Amino acid sequence: MTPARIEEQLLAALKSNGLRLTLPRRVICRVLAEANEGFLTVKDITERVAEGGAPMDTSTVYRTLNELQNIGYAHYVPIGKQSWAWHPTVDHDHHHLICEGCGRSYTVPVQEFAPAFDGIKAKYGFTPASHHFAIVGLCAACDWSDTGRVGAPAG
Repeated sequence: MTPARIEEQLLAALKSNGLRLTLPRRVICRVLAEANEGFLTVKDITERVAEGGAPMDTSTVYRTLNELQNIGYAHYVPIGKQSWAWHPTVDHDHHHLICEGCGRSYTVPVQEFAPAFDGIKAKYGFTPASHHFAIVGLCAACDWSDTGRVGAPAG
């Protein structure tokens, strides 16, 4: 899905839930959409907004992200000890792998998780109706666990 289409859907969701399309909300939706399937911290979003010439208080960013989360159009995953990364949830045909070392995000088609969902249904009699999640860990470049070194820089 294109960034323009993601932005359009985020704004439509805000409007259809009775929220005004203020300039800060529009800018935050644009920044999220332009992340191109990546995850952004509040600091990342605030910096990108400021680069566009519209400095914004972090509380406005948090508030907008929480509004999007409450209506099902954004979610976050914990990264590190006290940080969260946000992502728009406009389409649900994939999940994510996020590297704690370098921050890179990998998109994984939902079909690759089908065996796990089948196992959940077989073991618990539970059929997931919706799901969107991220698995946080270390990518191959950051995980040197086979040599006893974890989190070493790539290269």
